[in-house]
Amino acid sequence: MNIIDFLPLEVDFNSASGPNMTYDSDSNTVTWKIGSLSPTDSNSVTLDVQVNELAAPNSAITNYCEAESSSTYNTAEVYTPVCYWCGDIIYVDANAPTDYNTGASWQNAYKDLQDALDTARNCDCNEIWVAAGTYKPTTVLEDWYATFELADGVAIYGGFAGSESSRNQRNWMINETILDGSIGIYGVLYVASANDVSETAIIDGFTIKKGWGAAIYSDNGSLTIEHNKIKENGYGIYCINQSSVNITNCEITDNVGQTNVDGGGIYCEDSNNLTVTDCVISKNTTDANGGGIYCKDSNNLTVTNCIITDNEAENHGGGVYDYNSLSSAITNCTFSGNSAGYGGAVLNNSSDPNITNCIFTGNTATSAYGGGMYNYNESMPTIVNCIFTGNASTSWDGSGMYNYQSSPTLINCTFSKNSAGRYGGGICNGSSTLTLTNCILWADTPEEIGYFFVSVTSVLTYCDVEGGWLGEGNIDADPCFADANNGDYHLKSQAGRWDANGGRWTKDDVTSPCIDAGDPMSPIGLEPFPNGGIINMGAYGGTAEGSKSYFGEPVCETIIAGDINGDCKVNFLDFRIMAFHWLEER
Repeated sequence: MNIIDFLPLEVDFNSASGPNMTYDSDSNTVTWKIGSLSPTDSNSVTLDVQVNELAAPNSAITNYCEAESSSTYNTAEVYTPVCYWCGDIIYVDANAPTDYNTGASWQNAYKDLQDALDTARNCDCNEIWVAAGTYKPTTVLEDWYATFELADGVAIYGGFAGSESSRNQRNWMINETILDGSIGIYGVLYVASANDVSETAIIDGFTIKKGWGAAIYSDNGSLTIEHNKIKENGYGIYCINQSSVNITNCEITDNVGQTNVDGGGIYCEDSNNLTVTDCVISKNTTDANGGGIYCKDSNNLTVTNCIITDNEAENHGGGVYDYNSLSSAITNCTFSGNSAGYGGAVLNNSSDPNITNCIFTGNTATSAYGGGMYNYNESMPTIVNCIFTGNASTSWDGSGMYNYQSSPTLINCTFSKNSAGRYGGGICNGSSTLTLTNCILWADTPEEIGYFFVSVTSVLTYCDVEGGWLGEGNIDADPCFADANNGDYHLKSQAGRWDANGGRWTKDDVTSPCIDAGDPMSPIGLEPFPNGGIINMGAYGGTAEGSKSYFGEPVCETIIAGDINGDCKVNFLDFRIMAFHWLEER
């Protein structure tokens, strides 16, 4: 009696025991020459093997065995399911060099991303690495609903060359990894989607394009979108129904929203959180509202360190349309070259965003109001340390900002060189309450602040307004901008101002009257010493780039104890500042 075990290619031989055992590595077989057996004889042989990376997860290994003697011949097959292998990474490479596409290594990578996603869902793996190449959800021409369905807790990383052993070795900018929805005339509805994903899924390092509905669709999904180029889709990103979406370091460009519906680059409705950080959102369009970002009835909208440029909306909010969000914050962003009928850069509708350290430049309201911003329908934004310059309302009012039935509060903002077709080159106020503190409005046309409709209240204090404005601490004096023609609105100072182009402090031959002219009760914040103990007017007041105070003589080389204002003396002026803030708590 001889027994021969034909080992499958998916296992490696380790050891075996039994009479007269031999292993042939060429044929990958184990043979036992048992010898003569009687009908009542019994015994066993053992075989120890190790599954290798040719074993496809979520498949089965077939082991085939023959038993042969002079009087009998029998065969047997054993099927062993495979799910796990050593490591949690699944590899995908459209140009994998072998036909053993198990996903267990670059050498034996899957060629289809769909196979990797299926394995991740069934085998509880948490990372998929995808090499440079083009991957489509389907190749069937009319399979429009095919999509790369993201899985709970699974991260998909693109941008690999196909040899890396560490994720830090990839270069997603050079090794372009494309998720392409183009099939037939229209393409798939969504290139990638996250539906009811409760544990955060990650998609990172891809170019995602040609989804005629959207590049990425999230319905009640928890999703991180990072290091992606999202272009030439219907919507760039579409998230609804309590989704929480975090978008970081992405380029969202050249997406076109669906006909007669809102949104272009990003659409968000009825979601928990939309967080957008360090992104470029450009050249997205819609024939309705929100060319760059459209957010409606959502809990939190947070946009930070983004460039939002050259987006278009036929109706409202070329850059951002914020409608009835519970909490909104836009910080350190630049809005440039956006356009819409109303609210070229931003339109707030029944929203109360906090907008801080932003620049609004060269935006246009093509039909009516608010080249830079339009606040509408009981919106109460708080706008701090922002610059509005070169914006236009070509036919109507409020080129820098237009307010209707709203109550905006502006602190340390600068308006300059905005131009309106009718009223309010800087700001136009209609049926609204406007509050400005420590602001500069200069060189806007036809005037700094205009009115339209009735029931208007404008309260300005400690502001520099060209043409003058009644109110405590207000002045009418040239603010002495560093270089307004080139967009530098730092205040000139003989003691020192920040030169943004040179990245250094420089001194001028004049000092702006807006230095130390703000509200004495406002905190001076991060203004460098000597700061006069009083905040500056304008967009850089209270910041680390605030221009320094000049007292008619060189700045002190050393700080004197008790010298609060920095004039190299300890006197009644220092006591006055201290008295202003006596027992004050912040």
